[in-house]
Amino acid sequence: HTIAATFAATTYTITATAGANGSISPSSAVSVNSGASQSFTITPATGYHVSAVTVDGASVGAVTSYTFSNVTATHTITHTIAATFAATTYTITATKGTGASLSPSGKITVKSGASKSFSIGSASGYLVSEVIVDGVSVGAVTRYTFSNVTANHTISVICTTQKSTGAATGAALSSTAVADAGPAQTVAGGSTVTLNGLNSTDAGGPGIASYSWVQTGGTPVVLSNPHASNTNFSAPSGKEGALNFNLTVTDNNGLNSTSNCIVNVVSNTMPPVANAGPDQTVGEWTIVTLDGSQSSGDISSYYWKQIDGPPVAISDPTLAQPTFVAPQTVGVAASMSFMLTVTDSSGLATTDICFVNVTWADLPPQAIAGFDLNANAGSIVMLDGSKSRALSGVAGYRWQQIEGAPVTLSSPVAESPAFIAHSGAEYGNTLTFRLILTDTTGMRSRANGTVVVK
Repeated sequence: HTIAATFAATTYTITATAGANGSISPSSAVSVNSGASQSFTITPATGYHVSAVTVDGASVGAVTSYTFSNVTATHTITHTIAATFAATTYTITATKGTGASLSPSGKITVKSGASKSFSIGSASGYLVSEVIVDGVSVGAVTRYTFSNVTANHTISVICTTQKSTGAATGAALSSTAVADAGPAQTVAGGSTVTLNGLNSTDAGGPGIASYSWVQTGGTPVVLSNPHASNTNFSAPSGKEGALNFNLTVTDNNGLNSTSNCIVNVVSNTMPPVANAGPDQTVGEWTIVTLDGSQSSGDISSYYWKQIDGPPVAISDPTLAQPTFVAPQTVGVAASMSFMLTVTDSSGLATTDICFVNVTWADLPPQAIAGFDLNANAGSIVMLDGSKSRALSGVAGYRWQQIEGAPVTLSSPVAESPAFIAHSGAEYGNTLTFRLILTDTTGMRSRANGTVVVK
């Protein structure tokens, strides 16, 4: 007699399927020996993400891999794994300030890899002063397109009330509010930073009714009171970079003005130094070269923006030395101001301004700040612009603090204002002030001086 027995491995089948816009590997019917394991990789197509994975009819989440471990007789003979996919989308948050128009606005959903364009404008009596994209100014553009979107973005439009061509950057003799967001500051991470808007003025106007601080760039911080003249925040730790803030002041007639300042948070490096070059006086239709080539530091980018005056077309605002054609004047003279922002490879940034006066008659005024002083903390310091000269006569003074721990001037539009010196933060004991002198034709010049507080 004979008796014979034969044996074969017990196998199980895992059926793997994937929906449109993605794949699963391996796929179809996959045989697995008893006691073995089998892994699957789920891959979405470009522009899509895994929306759900089900195993034997039960969800295991939006995973990108799954492993059947120790497949044995305790399992059913047949298993299933199925993946589905959905288009990846991102959000563009579009906001606008008073007097601005932005279309579309709100939270805009955009598919991955797609593009989205925005139209930008202003209401009557307002001008677009700045468009901020992801915290960085792109100038006073009228249209902006996000191309090949692969992340969330923000876009914000800021307008100012329309002023006459003779108005200065923070101009004196304006019947509307003039915002002053205070000086650029360099601080250490973790320190308490104060933003000071008390040097804003409304000379000859009905008075300032409100203040509004908005962070427009850099690592987000929490302002203690965004609607106070002074506000403070804690500088972020462990990350160097520039924090950008706008201050908008509104007078009792509802007219407003906006100013910006930069706070650089540093650890081992200091910010670059922007140098917008000398003020210039030119004739009509002259080709004018703006010169930021004397800026210093590890500069990775330049950006020029016209602040006021008859609008001109800058050849390329990202060059160190762009050009434009001087406009025709209306009257004896016209004055334009330009701001240069330089940024280094660490994201630290500083700004500087220059004036270009267009005239066929008088020479421009000469601002003389008249000081480089040492002062003890707690003492009263007097700034002196009395030696400034203007052939046509002085129309106005405007003092601006441009560097150091913020102080409050007795009158930013006085010939010789005063302030109380106080010891600043780690990097704030040197205070730099700019005097802007305007003559009766509207031409301007500037001069800087420093006060070192001991």
